[in-house]
Amino acid sequence: MPAADIVLLPFPRRLSHDGNWVKVPDSGQVLLIGGEERSAIRLRQGLDVSEQWVVTCAQRAEAFITIVCDSEFGARESFEIDVTHNGIRVRTGDDAGAYYGAVTVRQLLRQRLGWVPTCRIWDTPDFPIRGATMDVSRDKIPKMETLFGWVDRLAEWKINQVFLYTEQTFAYEGHETVWKDADPLTRAEIVELDAYCRHRFIELVPNQNSFGHFRRFLNHSEYRHLAEAPDGYALSRGRWSPHP
Repeated sequence: MPAADIVLLPFPRRLSHDGNWVKVPDSGQVLLIGGEERSAIRLRQGLDVSEQWVVTCAQRAEAFITIVCDSEFGARESFEIDVTHNGIRVRTGDDAGAYYGAVTVRQLLRQRLGWVPTCRIWDTPDFPIRGATMDVSRDKIPKMETLFGWVDRLAEWKINQVFLYTEQTFAYEGHETVWKDADPLTRAEIVELDAYCRHRFIELVPNQNSFGHFRRFLNHSEYRHLAEAPDGYALSRGRWSPHP
């Protein structure tokens, strides 16, 4: 398999593969050197390894996967990966780089069941902010499990900012008339989603359109006086909308 045939999203700046593969053990240790204890939980989530794998900061552990955090390494969120017959070694300069290195290893482990390509990878982001929008204002409102799944996928693609777009689908306090039939996201759910995002190095940004898309508000008599055109407005090609 040439290096170009190894499927990684996003594809790293540099990748070289010598054509060989190494067998991955069914269980083992993931050794974190130089990182904080709390980072071990994030790395387990990033790697998505089974319970047979132990993530540890113990300096004497014999590990198939080693992740080294070295403040002298280089740019933020950057990492390098070296896969040999002795195992997988990730080197980075910060916790975010360790996480992105871990999710890249996770993708390498998917290339061929039970095997990983011997290769060298170096990567650093093209942009400091890498965003995506999740619009939950139309159709079926996603459950929290679905939102968590989307966040996991975006984090694996190294997205670090998510705009959550809502209209009548957030339970604004004192505005129950608008959202009572919309199955909206609650304050507590947003707080939970925010924590879930931060744990994966994603900033959750609330996005409420305040110049348009307020029909669900303005259709109600107590909000209609706020509309620029309370009795309807002209659309293109001579059409007319009766909505405020």
